[in-house]
Amino acid sequence: MDDATSGTKISQIINNPSDPTFKLEFKYNQNTLTEVALPIKETSRKIEYENEIASAINHYVNNEFAGTTKLIYQNNKLVKTDNGEDSNNYLEFSYTNNKLSKVEQFFITDNQEITSQFTMEYVYDNQNVSKRVLTSDGSKTEYVYTYDNKDHYYNTIPESLRIYFFWPEGISVNNPLTTKIYSDEMFNSESNLEYIYNDLDLPTSRKQIDKDVTTVFTYE
Repeated sequence: MDDATSGTKISQIINNPSDPTFKLEFKYNQNTLTEVALPIKETSRKIEYENEIASAINHYVNNEFAGTTKLIYQNNKLVKTDNGEDSNNYLEFSYTNNKLSKVEQFFITDNQEITSQFTMEYVYDNQNVSKRVLTSDGSKTEYVYTYDNKDHYYNTIPESLRIYFFWPEGISVNNPLTTKIYSDEMFNSESNLEYIYNDLDLPTSRKQIDKDVTTVFTYE
């Protein structure tokens, strides 16, 4: 991200501003992201920091505390989540050349056996994810992307939080323009995305065009 956009932070994402069915809010303490919230569903994630590094996520559902996820690091990279003793699942994150290459969710059975629920693997073209592959229950789904050359709207969010909150799609440098989906190597669907940018080349609106549905999101 260049100097012109480095101080500009996303504050909310809305679809249909006049009557939103989806609204994602980002709250800050000065330059530090402290909360990501879905106010329409009365859910939020409040972030704790230790030595200026995100260390835990506190979950709130219906505005009531619902548990904490600890973020575990190795060599300054997020490598695992810990949802507490009462949880039966966790995520592990792997890296290649300092880029997220794999996410895997594990489930702990009543017999304390650990099984893999799904894996997500990433392929890159320069700084963008060109393909991600989801494997679950013996089925494989591939997502293939192309991009614009503008800063992604999540670029001011620290890497570990982008990975924790937005690892399916939000870890590329630029904004996706097309998404093609293949299920078990057969073409399934395609989405095309069109953006309106402000004078800092940040997206302020995104139109997503699927086969039968067009969805518009606005960014502030």
